[in-house]
Amino acid sequence: MFYKVTCILLLCMIVLPLFSYGEYREVYVSLKDLMIAVNEYEEWVECMNLELKDMVLSGYIKSIVEKLRIAAGMNDHFWVRVLRFSEPNAFSFANGSIHISAGLFNSIDNEAQLALLLAHEMYHTSLGHHIKRRYELHEKSYEVTRNRAAWSILGTGGTADKALQRAMSGFSKKLETEADNNALLLVMKAGYNAWESLGLFINLNDRFEKDSIQYDSVYATHPRLLDRLKTCRAALTRLSLDSSLGVHNRDQYLRTVTPAILEGCDLFLRDGEVDNAIDIANSIIEYDRSLARAHETKAKAFFIRGKKDDLDSSFLHYREALEMDSSRGNLFKDVGYVLLKQGKFKEAKNYLQHYLDLNPDAEDTAYIMYYLKKNYE
Repeated sequence: MFYKVTCILLLCMIVLPLFSYGEYREVYVSLKDLMIAVNEYEEWVECMNLELKDMVLSGYIKSIVEKLRIAAGMNDHFWVRVLRFSEPNAFSFANGSIHISAGLFNSIDNEAQLALLLAHEMYHTSLGHHIKRRYELHEKSYEVTRNRAAWSILGTGGTADKALQRAMSGFSKKLETEADNNALLLVMKAGYNAWESLGLFINLNDRFEKDSIQYDSVYATHPRLLDRLKTCRAALTRLSLDSSLGVHNRDQYLRTVTPAILEGCDLFLRDGEVDNAIDIANSIIEYDRSLARAHETKAKAFFIRGKKDDLDSSFLHYREALEMDSSRGNLFKDVGYVLLKQGKFKEAKNYLQHYLDLNPDAEDTAYIMYYLKKNYE
């Protein structure tokens, strides 16, 4: 009997690895092929001008990531890119690359909430969720693990746009919850106020409801935001945490991420979501009335919306932006267009002429000169 049992065990030790070998053979490929795919995706992002490049913002986010990485004792390497998308989303690749949409910053109140979001994405990489997801979906994937971090081919056949779609597709509820729980503990360890996580989920849920964002495609596999809020509150209650402990860093956050928030406003205007852009510009102006670009964005939104009295509001905000920063020649042109639409042609001429004086080599110089000559000479 002992002999038979021993033979069966030995047979299992030999045969079972053979069954899994075919699966692993599809998973692991050479680092060279992986690097080709990563480079293809990075080139695509550059070619499409998808990244919002701001040195101050990038340095700020990098410092938060490093603070979290050290607190967690992670050996993984991470870097973050802010992309020109208005949809509220963040996603990561198995190589440690984290991507945040500019529109997501509109739903984040402070550094503690941003830290939670970053920690969540970092754990997706650190815990090997990209590899686990491939197995869950029974997809053929090609990944190689190195020092607990994995480089993954980004899309079928190395196609960059499909790579982005895959990256943005969600993990299972189990993996999302695991990343949430670990992120919550990490922000506490890093000295942040963990209770701010509740504010992040509330803000995102409000955004989903306001914009009628559905839990399909990208978000289909995620736990509902209200469920995540409930789970997070229960965890904080179990830990008996004092809600006054830990830092928020709201002022530094708002000062630093304002370019990304206003970029999100511009994306809303591009997508026709004018009221969203106005609301966000209002929140920035309430925080700091001296930001010329916030007034410019609000003025542009009023001009595009074109409701009753919107042209007057547009003119006033353009004037405020000019008073704060008269070196931005395009503002004179924009004011000129508002005045033209109001039928105030002589005033419009003065602003347009001043724009030409400041920007004699602008691309639209010939058009504006022709217009002025035709109508005023």
